[in-house]
Amino acid sequence: MDAVFLAVGSRYDFPEFGGIWEMSVQIGSRVWRVAIAVSTIMVLIFTFAASTPALMIHQPGGPRGPDGALCSDILLANPSVTDGVYNIDPDGDGGSAPFDVWCDMTTDGGGWTVVFQSSDPSIWRTDNGTPGTGEWSHNFYVKRFPMDEVLLHDLKGHRFQIVTGIPSEKLYGCTKGDNGMWWNGNLMNGDSAFHLGVHTSEQKKQPNGYVIISRLTSAPGCLHDLRGWGFGHLAFNDNQQGWGWDSLNLGPTVFAIGVR
Repeated sequence: MDAVFLAVGSRYDFPEFGGIWEMSVQIGSRVWRVAIAVSTIMVLIFTFAASTPALMIHQPGGPRGPDGALCSDILLANPSVTDGVYNIDPDGDGGSAPFDVWCDMTTDGGGWTVVFQSSDPSIWRTDNGTPGTGEWSHNFYVKRFPMDEVLLHDLKGHRFQIVTGIPSEKLYGCTKGDNGMWWNGNLMNGDSAFHLGVHTSEQKKQPNGYVIISRLTSAPGCLHDLRGWGFGHLAFNDNQQGWGWDSLNLGPTVFAIGVR
């Protein structure tokens, strides 16, 4: 069968890719359209339409539509997805532009949109770093999106705590969850330390150096000397920043915080 090449020429719809060269190939009665982008790193994505199958090129990090509203939506649509960076659009059309996040598709069934992963609590509620690379944080304060749970994950210790019944408007506050645990996301700065994490209503008085996740003045309900997990101050120990699990000091620790 003879093939007829119909050259279309060059066009530059995506100049950040270095330009796109298009060519049409006619084989019999079918016309195949080929678009090739010039870039240093390219991923070939084959898409097939009923009348004009096409070869498309996509550069990671370039313009593309969102994979889902949140990581939980992505997992629901495709249960075989794995941990990694995905593009999401939590507040939908008309809101903030879609952006990349790290999705934890493993812990407790997966579907967690990781909004923070760092040993530095001061970057909570900021846009800082690159998901999947080192330590990072996202500012979801002005966004409203469907969520009901918060995850605090000690990555090194491979353990986690979950607080249920926390809507998006309470993510940066101090709220008692449906499961009796408290979520403290207001990042109170007191006693020379930031306070961020999970605690119970149980007082936890231990020898000097135990980690207090909440303070009396941080927010209603976030009381003093409570059993907790996350960032807090070291009690009676020169008021230093602490990283605790069940109130025991771990030393500098990377915690991940996810929502779903």
